[in-house]
Amino acid sequence: MNAFALVVFCATLAVFVTATPCKDASNGRVYQPGVSYLMEDCGSLKACLGGQIFTMPYKCVPNSQCGREGAFPMCVCNTGFKKAGDINSPCVVMQLPLGVFLACVLSQVLADELVLVQSLWRHGDRTPQGTYKDDPYQENFWGKKWGELTTKGMWQEFQQGQKLKARYIDDLKFLNSTYDSRDVYVRSTDMPRTLQSAYSNLASFYSDSNNTHPLQKLWPKTWSPIPVHTITRNSDYLLAWDPICPRREQLYDEQQEFKGFVDYIDERKPFIDELTARTGWNMSDLFTLEEFYDTVWIEKLYNLTIPDWITDEKFQKLKSILDIAIDYIYGNAEFGHEENVELIRITGGVLLAEMLQNAHKAIENSTEVKYFAYSAHDSTINALLRALGAKKAVVKERIPDYASLLVLELWKTTQGDHAVRLLFSADAAAPFKTVTRAVSGCPQREFCPLDVFEKRSEKYVSRNIQEECKKKAEKNAVDF
Repeated sequence: MNAFALVVFCATLAVFVTATPCKDASNGRVYQPGVSYLMEDCGSLKACLGGQIFTMPYKCVPNSQCGREGAFPMCVCNTGFKKAGDINSPCVVMQLPLGVFLACVLSQVLADELVLVQSLWRHGDRTPQGTYKDDPYQENFWGKKWGELTTKGMWQEFQQGQKLKARYIDDLKFLNSTYDSRDVYVRSTDMPRTLQSAYSNLASFYSDSNNTHPLQKLWPKTWSPIPVHTITRNSDYLLAWDPICPRREQLYDEQQEFKGFVDYIDERKPFIDELTARTGWNMSDLFTLEEFYDTVWIEKLYNLTIPDWITDEKFQKLKSILDIAIDYIYGNAEFGHEENVELIRITGGVLLAEMLQNAHKAIENSTEVKYFAYSAHDSTINALLRALGAKKAVVKERIPDYASLLVLELWKTTQGDHAVRLLFSADAAAPFKTVTRAVSGCPQREFCPLDVFEKRSEKYVSRNIQEECKKKAEKNAVDF
């Protein structure tokens, strides 16, 4: 289909969607129905559909920049080409069709109905969880206890709350700007940093809430106290990384006994032994090695002077070891070992099961909740992504960044079917990116039909975590 035919198709579709223009209260501009308008900074599109204005993030394609064509903003190729027919530049091949295509997609998607939103975020910036004896930056240096959320981390979560608000309250009008306990359920692990992250996120998400907070002068302006639910870590199989689960520990050990992994670590043993001697920590334990890396990484993040013996070369070597080894220990396929479905199910299958259950309750109208939010850890996001077969595609390194945010949307299509869309924001500054295509077993499209999503998820869904966590009898011999 050429660009002209695509325009005609979209315009025809728009006629059936709505014939009512929209007026933008912020600038008085009138938007014609079914047409997308590029904003001044080329950072977003606005479209009038169903008598409402919807905003969609937009970005000029590579090798182009925001410019003007007469009175209108336009993405202009760096080569000077700007017409769809100028096929000599890789920039323009997609430039105009992309803009038209987005208008078409916007019309189609917004004709569907958003049914449920479920978000999962990692806590924001925190202090290290501990350090070795001779580290110059002990706990008193940080002014906070080990592992606690910093003010920087609070702001990161506040920004993510703004992002969620912009999409689900301001643009899609899915949730009311005023808090209603029937609409929202928030769950956190029982850790100060995740609880504070939840409160920080919700502070901006409901910053326009009316009649939900006192108006007295001393009360923080725009802040409404939103309930956040939690349970003790030992029994939190939904979100925590270390609830009581003997079988999980057994599986960790079995992963580390696999010959391919043993050989990999043995080749790096002199380096690991050196770190043990320098720190006094037992670095043969991979989780201890990971904690050491995490501590140094945070010190580097804060531009602190690192001891001379921790050279950049050694730090990168440690990173490369952990990027592979930790993912493997948690169940990823590596070293000639297939993925450990049982381990992935135990660590990420409880949350996946709850999300599917929430989806069915929403479809059956057996719950009023429209938005479930989960405040947790990098391990929680990784565990869910492994259960979706999407970890390496979405989070290429060992762990996602502070305040990273995963969103699972449930939509009802115009045909009456249901489909899911997976979105990811890599950090507080990153826009949402659709990553549904990364889910194993789903079609390479923006949406995955719910029945397909459920079928591919069957083997990863936890059915009875208490039983699944019981330790199994040791094998007499293991053939690797």
